[in-house]
Amino acid sequence: MEHWRTTCTSLGMCTILVLILATGASIPTVMITQVLSLDDEMVGLLHVNVTTPREAIDAARTAIESLIKRNPRLSPQFVRLGFKDCVGGCDGCLAVADPDNRGLEVPIAALNPVVDAYSKHGVTRADLWALAAMTGADVAQHPRERVDFKFEHYGRQTCEMSRETCRDINKGIVPCDATHGPHRRFPSADLTTHELLRFFDQSFGFDMRQTVAIMGAHTLGRLRRQNSGFDGEKGWVDHQERLDNEYYQALVGGNSPNDSLDVQINDTPNWQQRFIDNRNLPSVLDRYQWEPKRGNGGNHNGDDSNDGRDNKDDSDDNDNDNDNRDKRGENDRNRRHLRSGKRNTRDNESLGEVMTNVDIALVRDMEGFLAGDGKASCEFKERSNREQNRMRTCPVAHTLPQMAIYNSDNMAWLKDFRDVFTKMLLCGYDDHACSHDLCYVKPRPVRKETPSIFDSD
Repeated sequence: MEHWRTTCTSLGMCTILVLILATGASIPTVMITQVLSLDDEMVGLLHVNVTTPREAIDAARTAIESLIKRNPRLSPQFVRLGFKDCVGGCDGCLAVADPDNRGLEVPIAALNPVVDAYSKHGVTRADLWALAAMTGADVAQHPRERVDFKFEHYGRQTCEMSRETCRDINKGIVPCDATHGPHRRFPSADLTTHELLRFFDQSFGFDMRQTVAIMGAHTLGRLRRQNSGFDGEKGWVDHQERLDNEYYQALVGGNSPNDSLDVQINDTPNWQQRFIDNRNLPSVLDRYQWEPKRGNGGNHNGDDSNDGRDNKDDSDDNDNDNDNRDKRGENDRNRRHLRSGKRNTRDNESLGEVMTNVDIALVRDMEGFLAGDGKASCEFKERSNREQNRMRTCPVAHTLPQMAIYNSDNMAWLKDFRDVFTKMLLCGYDDHACSHDLCYVKPRPVRKETPSIFDSD
């Protein structure tokens, strides 16, 4: 159930209070309050007179860009919203009570005024969510190296229009709306290389290259324990609000795809698994995540297990924490951004980055080495001679050569990511090879649920 209350002062300040009440068997009743303060400029952007689909989309995009400018954290959140919405077909509906969708009530609430203003002339909420995802990726690019993210399709059906069966967290049937969507299965963060490729093939028709490209979206955003169980407040990479190939640089060594396999494997941070104890968080499972640590080797599941760590709220205040600035400046000097030279291998420092098993699976094939709880029985890098080998080194994944291409060529990745992200945002639709500036799409049958092997945990 959603309750809206809108008040406007004589100064043109408008505050929208969105209260979303979500109940379910596996999570306690929660009340989420999102307050959006809209100044005169933003209010004006939501009252543009539009008479065509293109005008509605252009006006909505300007409003979305303004939202992101006011709160840059919305950029990765919009990208995540686009992915989650399009698994099973983009329909502008999500079951926000589903643990896999924790945190997505924030970007949905942020977009509601835009949806109210510009869902007209055939443009739907599903279109505007896809537009927000594309805009979030577009504005996150570095100003010196960027590609155009053009929004060329509209007409996506919402779950209300397509008469889908929508369910609550107890699988009970409820009326469909933005926050009560069809039940969808999402991929686990513990997929192996083969399972990852299979998921994207069956869900979106992606080949290996496209799958490796779309995974680079993890260069944006961060992992919050209260949402996913992973402890990654600083993100997968240092610059969590910049869309570039830093994700690939963190996983692959060398400067060129022609570098030797030894360089690609060993000229990297030394990723090691760490156990995250989430017993203090209701309905959040314990996790294993990978972090770059001092020395060589794989697991370290001992004293730093995160037991009893404070549950951080969903705010973003720590993004600009002064205590982190000096460390980030030092980290920047060790990084290879855009066209700069070779970075430091960073074997003797920890930069606060994290990777999940499915990220590591792009460079290491852990088939047969992952337990049901996500613990790996192989190591990312071979130990030095003076250290005892406790377990085998993980085999190299066959996706490593494509990872190496993106590691050394930011523009190549941006172009591939744009193309595959555009394809993802059309999941469930066919534009019949339309060549116009803006094309109306028609629904086509899609697999509504991915195989049980991909049930999210």
